[in-house]
Amino acid sequence: MQERCKIGVVIGNANSPHAVNIMKGIDQASKECDVQIMYFMNVSSPYTAQLYPPDTSIGWDYQKSAIYDYARYVKADVLIMTYGMMSIFMKSDYGKQYLEYFRNVPCVLINEQTDRPNWTSIIVDNYNGIYELVEHLVRDHGYHNFAFLAGPPGNTDACQRKRAFLDVMKKYDLPMDESRIETGDFSECVQKQVNALLDRIPNLQAIVCANDVMALTAYQECEKRGLHIGQDIAVTGFDDWERIRHVPVPITTIRQDSERSGYMAVYSALELARSGHGKNIVIPAKVCVRESCGCTCKQFSGFDQIENMGQKFVYEKQRNTVYRQKTWMVPMISRNMLIALQDREKFLKNALTPMSFFGVKTALLYVFRNPVEYNIEKGWEFPNTIYLVARQDGERVEVFEEYKNEVSLEKCGFSDEGSARYQHQPSVFCLQSGSTQYGVLSVEITPEEVDMVYLISIQMANALMAYHTEKKRLSVQRERELLLEELRSKNEILNFVSERDELTQIKNRRGFMEQAMEMNRVYKNRKAIILFADMDGLKQINDNYGHAAGDIAICACADILKKAAGVNGIAGRLGGDEFALMMIGDKTRAIELMETVQKEIAMYNAQGKNKFAIDMSVGCQLVLCTDELSIPMVLEKADKIMYEEKKKKGKAR
Repeated sequence: MQERCKIGVVIGNANSPHAVNIMKGIDQASKECDVQIMYFMNVSSPYTAQLYPPDTSIGWDYQKSAIYDYARYVKADVLIMTYGMMSIFMKSDYGKQYLEYFRNVPCVLINEQTDRPNWTSIIVDNYNGIYELVEHLVRDHGYHNFAFLAGPPGNTDACQRKRAFLDVMKKYDLPMDESRIETGDFSECVQKQVNALLDRIPNLQAIVCANDVMALTAYQECEKRGLHIGQDIAVTGFDDWERIRHVPVPITTIRQDSERSGYMAVYSALELARSGHGKNIVIPAKVCVRESCGCTCKQFSGFDQIENMGQKFVYEKQRNTVYRQKTWMVPMISRNMLIALQDREKFLKNALTPMSFFGVKTALLYVFRNPVEYNIEKGWEFPNTIYLVARQDGERVEVFEEYKNEVSLEKCGFSDEGSARYQHQPSVFCLQSGSTQYGVLSVEITPEEVDMVYLISIQMANALMAYHTEKKRLSVQRERELLLEELRSKNEILNFVSERDELTQIKNRRGFMEQAMEMNRVYKNRKAIILFADMDGLKQINDNYGHAAGDIAICACADILKKAAGVNGIAGRLGGDEFALMMIGDKTRAIELMETVQKEIAMYNAQGKNKFAIDMSVGCQLVLCTDELSIPMVLEKADKIMYEEKKKKGKAR
């Protein structure tokens, strides 16, 4: 079985009527020829420049051109590029570099000429189309006061159309200088340019526009000034966009069959893939005369025209209603994604679940492991690996394990192991917010859904930005918690070391004092026992048996006092052979405590573990826990009592 031909289609300004019609032609031919098509589309935002001043913090349109780089990994047999529309929003040097990258790949260029033997170009006869139209205005209408609304500089279509216009002006010796020319970008955002021409040129008779989209804006701006189109001023376009046929005064234009260009591009691509030899194809352009130039339209008789326009109005109204409903739903995607920022599976499901509502047959969501910065000056290092994280097929949405479905762009691109595994004719959109690229959205749609899915891709990208921001926040929070936990642990160790006697492992002087004061505060107005103890005979033990034996004796006394203090009491070594104990209790409990200490000493000595015996002299004080209680003063009194006991034993202190 012969493998299907793979054709990559790179389209700029994909939301324009011209691009949509090209895609319709490509779709039709691809079905006839059973070829695999993959679109890489950039959608322009012409209103951004109009609404906001030039500012790199806002002007991220160049980011969308990153989608063109993905075409390198499509593993296509041949590429179709609408280079004329791609180059409108490209930096000039980048456009040339981009074409150079594919110099060894069979390519079909639409709206551009080429001299490469392995490339085919398809371009409309721009020059003769404009020339014939402008001559019609001069000869048949007698117009002599013209203005020209040109397309973007460097665009081949725009340059050829401008040259034809200027040649007619020169041929008939009509006034023409730079003040009569304004430059647009083929979008509807040319209000300033149109009004500049109307303000500068008195009694202007005709505005010749380089395409229909700009012509419609010129038409609307003239109407705002009270000018009657076709009577007070003529307006013409280029393309024969369906919409300009159904305005109150249909616009004279030049018909280029965009669908035919797309259709021919597929068949030319197949021929190029087989033979390797390219050719240059020029599609004839036909002048379509309508009322906007001052002619009387003979296309319809009166009633037929009204009926046709009525049907069109009903169709457009229904279409706009559906479009409005869908537009209202687009923000819901990012809202529902943002709600689930901390639940990855729900977050991704909320991204793709509504896609079928927007006419998307299948959708694949790819992300980078780490978002990639794309700087207009420095370019970007294209990641070789991307991850398929979620898939939508009709009403079904499947979320994949994080970073499990790895796709190597270098090895397979978006071919059998990528989008083509799930999709017959995918269209790929960048997921970009600001200067950051998060991944791509690959969808199966019709050309009419391009602008809607573009809006969705913006919503998804913004939600992905929030997701990664939240991910970073949680990571930082977790790191902070770990650091705090580590700090608490170290502080506990420090506190333990600073409050604990290293030899006996009971409280040292500082630890005992702090805890005794805390006990006094907690048990306010309760009776407490404070005991002071001093070992008897430590010097003799050290002298006779060594300091190691002395340490054993000290630890034994500490253990006895710790056991006597119990869970709720405190025992501490104040230094050397001096100890203290505090616990809640009355006189009876104090007597029991003294007896317990003496019994424990006797039991220890009776075991005969060591050659020496231990003993302690103790002094005890009963106190009332109050704010005025001074622990050091009580210990001093207990010390005096203990000293008296030591004297009674006849032992030197």
